[in-house]
Amino acid sequence: MKEKVSFDWIKKNLFSDEKKVRQLKKGDMLFDQDQKNDRLYLVNDGKFNGYFTDQTLITYPIFEAAKNKFIGVYSYFSEDNKSYCRVVATEDASVSYYDKPLKDHSDEEWIRLAPFIISLVVNELYSRQHFARMMATEKYQDVQKLLKAEKMATLGQMAAGLAHELNNSIGVLDKGTDHLREFFIHQFQKKEDDEFRDFFMTGCEEGQKISSEDARKRRAAFEKIKGLSKQQIKRMSRIGIDPNLVQKYLRRDPDTIDRIYESWESGCNLHDMRIAARHATQVVRSVKQLGVSEHSWSDHISVNDSIEEALVILKNLTKKVKLRLELDDNQPPTSGYYGQLIQVWINIIKNGLESMLSSKTSSPLLVVRSSHNKDHIVVEVTDHGPGIPKKIMERIFEPSFTTKIGGLSFGLGLGLSIVQRIITEHDGLIEVSSSSEKTTFLVKIPLIKP
Repeated sequence: MKEKVSFDWIKKNLFSDEKKVRQLKKGDMLFDQDQKNDRLYLVNDGKFNGYFTDQTLITYPIFEAAKNKFIGVYSYFSEDNKSYCRVVATEDASVSYYDKPLKDHSDEEWIRLAPFIISLVVNELYSRQHFARMMATEKYQDVQKLLKAEKMATLGQMAAGLAHELNNSIGVLDKGTDHLREFFIHQFQKKEDDEFRDFFMTGCEEGQKISSEDARKRRAAFEKIKGLSKQQIKRMSRIGIDPNLVQKYLRRDPDTIDRIYESWESGCNLHDMRIAARHATQVVRSVKQLGVSEHSWSDHISVNDSIEEALVILKNLTKKVKLRLELDDNQPPTSGYYGQLIQVWINIIKNGLESMLSSKTSSPLLVVRSSHNKDHIVVEVTDHGPGIPKKIMERIFEPSFTTKIGGLSFGLGLGLSIVQRIITEHDGLIEVSSSSEKTTFLVKIPLIKP
């Protein structure tokens, strides 16, 4: 009974001749494209790559071969023995070769070797397809990275232009507000205007201090004062003025009540305009940092500042929950990508906010806390929402992973994949813990070593 043809049999009977071994250094060429090759090679050690150069002289990698892989299959079995690619050692390598011409094989040898040849061709096809798929995947990923880089560059340019235009407008608004404040103060120069100036300054410095709920509670005291209209009662309740003082002004001159409110309201409007101008400036700066500075490494950044920048951008969402900010007053500076850190906090905080708002959590609370030890700055973001189900906890950092349960979105997806990548680039660590009552993301960023 004939011995079964296996890889070991092939290696022993076809590739064991010590005289038919080639040693190659890294960069050496085994054979060139369009060169005649009448040998079938078996890789003993090392690695090889095959390269094809087209008519435009662009060279493409088309296969790779490591230990126990065959090289030269196409050219050895083809009629003209012509190689369609150049094969180069990518590291020091050793190959054995089989060079018996095909025409010299007997019918019995062909029958015996047929299963090996079929297996060899199938494996060759599979290897080439696998390599082509791998190259296509890498090319796709490179294209995506390029598109992202171009998108971020465009965003940076747009953000810079937007910031420039808005800063000019906001600057005019800010200066105009200060000018109007000084103008109104100058208008209250007469002695009889002292009281109105005081109410104007109260509005300028404090704004609308009385909440709507407190104003409703105070309304009863003003309703007892005869001579006040419903509108005046409502207005006086908002100012925070003593009802006895209102009664005194009313006895002296009923028109005084309206002038008091107008003076206070003018001050409040200027107060709100100044706040709005400063807030707009912060938003512009934050967006500019996010777009322009994402890839700008700095050796002296404040993690606390990056958290506050993120909260400025998320202000509309944070208004809907109770926000507790506990930032480390003695936090040391560290190094990193300031714009990327803003993106980290935006993604984590936004996930927590959306989780609580989507689930209609009663008394939604978000806690953002920072601290530091001898090695790291530590940031914790805790939302008191429904938590992340255990069955999906292990997948939340996967790219493109999202989840909706019964219409409830947990806000998980590309954001957390980006977060993990950014933290890894900073040599940091991100951990998550979750229960049915709260979810905490803990981020550690290394401190600068002295």
